[in-house]
Amino acid sequence: MSAVLFVGNGLNHVDKVAISWNKLLDSISAEDTNYISESLGMTLRFEYIDAVSEDKALEIKRKVAKKAGEKAEEIKGKKNSMHARLMKLPIQTIITTNYDYALELSADASFVPQRTTVERLYSFYRKQTAIGKTVYHVHGECRYPNSICLGFEHYAGMLEKMRSKLVLGT
Repeated sequence: MSAVLFVGNGLNHVDKVAISWNKLLDSISAEDTNYISESLGMTLRFEYIDAVSEDKALEIKRKVAKKAGEKAEEIKGKKNSMHARLMKLPIQTIITTNYDYALELSADASFVPQRTTVERLYSFYRKQTAIGKTVYHVHGECRYPNSICLGFEHYAGMLEKMRSKLVLGT
């Protein structure tokens, strides 16, 4: 059995290519969420927007994708970054909750994301390959904004689909 590495957004904070989710989502959705109580947290605020306007929710996902992609470009070719160091480990499979391609770009400055699945919303098979390693983007990819998992409804849908696969063998 081979090792698998799980990488969350904390990695982006180590290399200072991330901004906090609250700051990111607040900066791109302030006009949509400023009348919703901040005590609800950004996830519930996003759910409210999604319930009121699917178009607005997709617009927010597109903005998140754009900002995540821009931040990932900052890591491109930085061979001493934590991203690059992780990509040098003798591990062939990485699972990440990050939407960006910072891992791939840190290892290969000429990396270009490829379409690897027909999934439009969920991300069970969403992956990229760089320097012979497979990086699964389980919360979506910035190249495909609709796949970005921001709200509870998206998480719940993913869990239901996963349960169906496990219980029904589909």
